[in-house]
Amino acid sequence: MAQMQVDTSTKARLRWKILRAALFGKAYDKNEENAIKMASIHSFPGFCLLDRRIIDLGFIHHADSGYHKKECDPYDILEYRIPIRCEKHEELVVIRTREKRDHSTQERVDIRSLVSENIYGVDNTSNVKVWDSEGILTFCLMRRKRQTRAALSPLLSACCISLDYFCSMATHCDSNVANKSKILRVIELGCGMAGIAGLAMACLENCCPELFHDIHVQVVLTDGHPDAVRNNDMCASLTTNKMLLDHRHRPDIKVCKLLWNESKDGATDCAQLTQDYKNLFQLLFVSDCLHFTNFHVALACTVGRLLDVNGLAIFCQPCRGKSLEQFVRLIQAINGNLDSFEENLTKTQNNKTRNPLFEINLLNDYDDVVTNLHQQFNNQHEGFYQPAAHYPLMLLLKKLRHYNEMSDTQTAIYYSQYCGKLVTH
Repeated sequence: MAQMQVDTSTKARLRWKILRAALFGKAYDKNEENAIKMASIHSFPGFCLLDRRIIDLGFIHHADSGYHKKECDPYDILEYRIPIRCEKHEELVVIRTREKRDHSTQERVDIRSLVSENIYGVDNTSNVKVWDSEGILTFCLMRRKRQTRAALSPLLSACCISLDYFCSMATHCDSNVANKSKILRVIELGCGMAGIAGLAMACLENCCPELFHDIHVQVVLTDGHPDAVRNNDMCASLTTNKMLLDHRHRPDIKVCKLLWNESKDGATDCAQLTQDYKNLFQLLFVSDCLHFTNFHVALACTVGRLLDVNGLAIFCQPCRGKSLEQFVRLIQAINGNLDSFEENLTKTQNNKTRNPLFEINLLNDYDDVVTNLHQQFNNQHEGFYQPAAHYPLMLLLKKLRHYNEMSDTQTAIYYSQYCGKLVTH
C-alpha cells in the first residue's frame, strides 16, 4: 500500500495546526486529517517490543489490585509481560501500570502542563504517555547475555547492558537485607507516567531467582512533578500487589519526588536520598529526558551525585536534533576533554588537573532485535519513521571517581555559560 508523502514545508505548516488544536481545542479540516497524522511525531506507532495489554479490573478485587477506579477516569490499567531473554529458557517479568489512554493528535493541552516549570520546577508537557524509549530500554535490560554485531569498546560496551553484568555490580551488605548477602541499588530519573524499567528491575528477585539468589534489588523511582510521583506510586502498588497475588515476595520499590538542581538545594536532596551519600546507586536509568537542554547541567550534576564509583548510568535517548550531542559534550567538558573550553577553564582554576568523572560510550548498535527493526522501518516506513525522533541511542556513563561538588558542578555551570556566550557571539 503506497504511503502518503508530506514535504518538509507542508509538514511544518501542519504541525502548527496540531499545536493550535492542542491549545484551543479546534477540530481539523477532515480533508487534511490524514496529512496531519503523517506530520505528527505520533504517526509512527513505535517499536512495540513489549507485550502490553489493558486489563479489566472488574475481574480483580480492588483491595488486591491496590487501585480504586473512579468514574470518568481517563486512565487504563496495563499489564506488561516482559521476557528475560536467555539461551536456556525464557522467564517472564510481569508488571502493572496506570497510564493515560492513547491520545490523539487532537487532544487539548492541559494549561497546567504549559506552566509546569514555573510552578513545579520541571517541564511536564511531554507527560502524556509512556514514550517508546522507555519500552526499548526495558526490553534491552531484560537479557542474560548481550551480543551485537558492532565493534565496541572492550571496557564499556553493549555487553554491560545485561542482567549478568548488573549482578556483578551488586555490593556486599554489612548485614543481610531480606536474607540476601548482596544489594543492588537502582534508581530511575524522570520516570514520567510510569518507570517501567525500574519496575521490571524490582521484580527480578521473584522472576529470575537463579541469578538473583543472593542479591536484594532496591529500586527508587523519581520524577520532579507531583502528578508523575503520584502515578508512579500507583504503578508500584499495582505491581507489588500483582507479586503478592502470585504468592511471591514483596518487591522493594520506593517512589519519591526529585528535582534536578545544580545548586546546593540539589546537593541536599541527593544527600537525603542516599543517606549522606552512604548508599549510592550502582545503576541509574534515564529515558528520553535530554530534549530540554536547559536541564542538562542539573541532570549531569544529579547523576554525578547519585551514582556510586564504578556505577553505570544508562541513557536511552533519540538524537532529537542536537540535544543528545550537546549533553555528551557537557559530560566531556566535566571530564576535561574539550581543548578550547579547557584553555578558558584553566585560567580560572589555576591550572589544576582534573581526572575524568565518567567513561563515556555512545552506542548506535546495542541490540540485534532493535537494530533489525530500525533497518526495516527505514526501508518500509518512509515518512512515518524519523530516526532522529524515533530511534534511541544508548549513552553509557561509568563513574570513575567521587563527585566533587565544587569543581565538577562549577565546571558544568561554566561550560553552559561558555556555550551561551558562543551562541550570542
